[in-house]
Amino acid sequence: MLISGHIVVRKSKWSYDFLNRPFFGMPGTHEYRGLDRLEWFDFDEAHWDYCLDEDMEKIYKNLHDTDWGGWCPLPQDINIAKLVCNYSNVFAKKKYADFIADNCINEIIAIYSPFLHENIPETTIEVNEGYSFLGYDAKVIGEWSLILYGLFDALFAGNQENKALHIAKWYPKLNKNGLFETLEDAKAYAVDYDKDAENNDIEETARP
Repeated sequence: MLISGHIVVRKSKWSYDFLNRPFFGMPGTHEYRGLDRLEWFDFDEAHWDYCLDEDMEKIYKNLHDTDWGGWCPLPQDINIAKLVCNYSNVFAKKKYADFIADNCINEIIAIYSPFLHENIPETTIEVNEGYSFLGYDAKVIGEWSLILYGLFDALFAGNQENKALHIAKWYPKLNKNGLFETLEDAKAYAVDYDKDAENNDIEETARP
């Protein structure tokens, strides 16, 4: 299996911001387990709260000083991701003790980006064990997951009737992880998303 790197993300049920507001309502039975889940959020919070020790600050600086081709940090070393994930869980448990009961609100996922593989080949590595396939997300580099905003975002104030039709068409195609099972479906959804965004039915991206 080819991967571009690892991301530390919030588990779906703990995708809250610092004001304890859920970012996204879930319209059905699936959880969204894609990459757009407050990636590196608690590690960033620890940095800005001046809570990182010298070693962790070096890791933070290295992650953010590296060119990831417009993506968030994608360390290939799983041990770095584990270290950050464990630290993030301890930090979040202390900071959000009033509403977080889980000791492990973050998890690690690996992603593969054809864009990175084509444009920055050194970002791609092969892994053999310990990884399972979650599904295909549709991510706009520098912005958001089209699946998350198109099919899970309950806050968008556009044309709600047309938004409901959009969800009814595509939501049944998602797997249990709230992602597409095939690359073809992900690509087709991206095209349909752009068409509906032009009609103000869903959030429009800044990409051409």
